[in-house]
Amino acid sequence: MLVLGQVVSSLSENSKEASSKVGARYINYRDSKLTYLLRDALGGNSKTVIICNVNPHKDAYLETRSTLSFAQRAKLIKNIAVVNEENTSA
Repeated sequence: MLVLGQVVSSLSENSKEASSKVGARYINYRDSKLTYLLRDALGGNSKTVIICNVNPHKDAYLETRSTLSFAQRAKLIKNIAVVNEENTSA
């Protein structure tokens, strides 16, 4: 499994565990440059959209199924985005 898939799986498992009040595991974003750059979007303070392309042709069945499985795991990630505000008194 690729590193991005491992991170998404770990984050979705943590989302399940958070709802059951079990301690969350550490997510190692530094395994690849891609996950390190996407750490704020994947598990940080942001709302993220993932767009998956699928192919309706029968020869692409396995790839489409894999893509939809990845999208399902990514859908389980729950982030709570909070607006960052600065209080300035001039």
